[in-house]
Amino acid sequence: MKLVDLVHKYKLSLREWQVLDCLRRGLKRKEIASELHVTVITVATHLQRIYKKFKVEDRLALHMVVGFACGDKRAIGRKGKRRET
Repeated sequence: MKLVDLVHKYKLSLREWQVLDCLRRGLKRKEIASELHVTVITVATHLQRIYKKFKVEDRLALHMVVGFACGDKRAIGRKGKRRET
């Protein structure tokens, strides 16, 4: 499944899609805010909406759902480092 398929499946807005793409690239909230020309609070709001739509509670769980759905067989371990599962 591609990221665009997840966008349609979970009915993400364009901005939520952009935030999700930034997350997949490993950007932090402040970096996402800078790239998208919004405040960190706005990024946090988008993240909360994304978490709710994906029915997850944090970034790690979101990475697991998005990564596995898109064919990435790796999980993200402690401190954000990838490890083979």
